[in-house]
Amino acid sequence: MRNTIFLLFIILLLSSCDNKQSVNQNVPTDTTKSFFPVTDYLLGQIHELNNTPVTPLKITTYKDKVDSVWMKPEEIKLFVQNFITPVIDSVKLNALFKEKSFLDQSINAFTLTYDPIAKLADTAVLRRWDVYIDAEANTVKRIYLEKKLSQKDGSYLQKLTWKAGHYCKIITVNEKDTSLKNIREEQLTWNFDE
Repeated sequence: MRNTIFLLFIILLLSSCDNKQSVNQNVPTDTTKSFFPVTDYLLGQIHELNNTPVTPLKITTYKDKVDSVWMKPEEIKLFVQNFITPVIDSVKLNALFKEKSFLDQSINAFTLTYDPIAKLADTAVLRRWDVYIDAEANTVKRIYLEKKLSQKDGSYLQKLTWKAGHYCKIITVNEKDTSLKNIREEQLTWNFDE
């Protein structure tokens, strides 16, 4: 009887050691996660926009003044240039940002939110971004990006909202003076049905 108990004890001990090894061997070594290809999506939208017969209208609001101008196709990419660099992909940004996803039933969209894992360096341009995907049509509804730009006269927060098939809006805020009169809003519209 003693030998049987001793033998069972040894078997249990050995099996628990094996379990620890197998658990350690099953830990994934590649923890990279694929991000939604925001830059490729925006470049595709610009290409599509350049091949439509509609001329987009850019309306700029700044310091209580409103100005508008019709944009040429080659000017559209320049308008959003700050938001197509750096390229948003998981290879370059996986170590800096994490993705969260959830179904937002109030807007009937899957939301992919990309926030920094830790405090970003002051020199980092890209701050955060969101992708909204229509839950029924499985198409992108909207993209939102935030960047921090440093210029001679100070630092600025720039926010892009790209509504698929309708408009693109860029809001620029001086971080030292966030009063409404100093907020620059530029909206490029190519679908005038809204």
